[in-house]
Amino acid sequence: MKKNTLSSVFSHSKKMVTLALAGALTLSLLFTGCGSSKSYAAGDSDYAPAANTKQSWASSPTAVEEEMAQDTAADDGAALTEAGPNQVLQNKNVKLIWFADVTMETLDFEPLIAGIEETVAQYQGYVESSSVSGGNRLTGGRDRHYADYTIRVPSQQLNGFLNQMGTLGNITYQNLRSENITLEYADNEARKMTLELEEKKLMELLEQATDLADIIQLESRLSEIHYQLDALSSTLRKYDDLVDYSTVYLTVNEVQKITETPLTLGQRISTGFSDSLYELKILGENLLVFLIARSPILLLVAVIAGLIVLLLKRLNKRNKEKIAQYNEQRQAAMKAQAENKNPNPDETK
Repeated sequence: MKKNTLSSVFSHSKKMVTLALAGALTLSLLFTGCGSSKSYAAGDSDYAPAANTKQSWASSPTAVEEEMAQDTAADDGAALTEAGPNQVLQNKNVKLIWFADVTMETLDFEPLIAGIEETVAQYQGYVESSSVSGGNRLTGGRDRHYADYTIRVPSQQLNGFLNQMGTLGNITYQNLRSENITLEYADNEARKMTLELEEKKLMELLEQATDLADIIQLESRLSEIHYQLDALSSTLRKYDDLVDYSTVYLTVNEVQKITETPLTLGQRISTGFSDSLYELKILGENLLVFLIARSPILLLVAVIAGLIVLLLKRLNKRNKEKIAQYNEQRQAAMKAQAENKNPNPDETK
C-alpha cells in the first residue's frame, strides 16, 4: 500500500512537471512569435519592453519617420551638421551605422599622415587598420606614397572629424552613407528578453523537479538557452559598437600637383592646357632621369650593339667578295667553254 501511494505521488509530480514544462514552452513560442514581428503595439503596455532596457522601440517605422521629420524641421538640420549623424536621433528609436569613404591627395605625405593620427586622437577615435606603400628605393629612385586607413570615430563627432580632415589635405572624393539596423536590433533584443523569461521559468521548474529524466531535459534546454543568449548578447554588443563608432575608409595619395576643379569654360581650357604642359614637363624629366640613371647599362648595350653591327658588316663584306670571286670564276669558265666549242677559223684553214 505504501509503495502504491509513493508511486502515485511520483506519477502525479511527474505529470505536474510535464504540464508546467509544456506551458512554459507554449508561452515562449507566443513571445517568440510576437518578437519576430519586429514591432510592438503602441497601446499594449503588457508586452512593452521593461523600463531598464537600453531602448524602448517605436510602434512602427512611420512613427519614427514622423518624429524624425518634426525634429529635423525644428532644428533646420543644425544638429546634424554640428554634432554628428546620430545626434538628432539620440533620443529616438533608430539605430544607424555610419560609413564614410574619403580620398585625399597631398604634396607632403609625412606631415599629412602625422596630422591624420593627431586628428584621430583629438576626436577620441582609433585606427583599426592601415597600410602605407611607396618611398625611396635602393636604386636611388622614388615612388609616390599611398596609404589606406580604416578609422573608427565616435558617431557624434563624425562630421567634425571629416571637416577637420578637409583642412589637412585636398579631398577629391567623399561619400557618407548609413545602414539602418533598427529592426534587426529590436528583433534580437526581443528574442533575448523572451529567452531570459523562458530561462527564469525553467529554473523555477528545475528547483521543483524530482524526476531524473525531467531534470536532464530541463538542463539540456537551459544549456541551449544559455548558448543562444550568449550569441544574442554578442550580436547586440557588435551592433552597439558599430552604431557608437562610425567607420571611415581613408585613402591618401601623394601627388606632384594638387587637383583643381575648374568652374567656367575658360577655366577648364586653361586648366587643360596647364595640365598638358605639366605632363610634358614630367615626361621630359622622367626621360632625362632614365637616361642618366641607366647610362651604364645603355653604354654597355651600345658597345655590344656596335660590335654586332661591325661583325655583321665584316661578314657581309666577305660574302660580297666571295660572291664576286665566284662570279668571275664562273664567267671565265663559261668563256673557256665557249672557245672550245667554236675553234678559230684561221687555224682550221
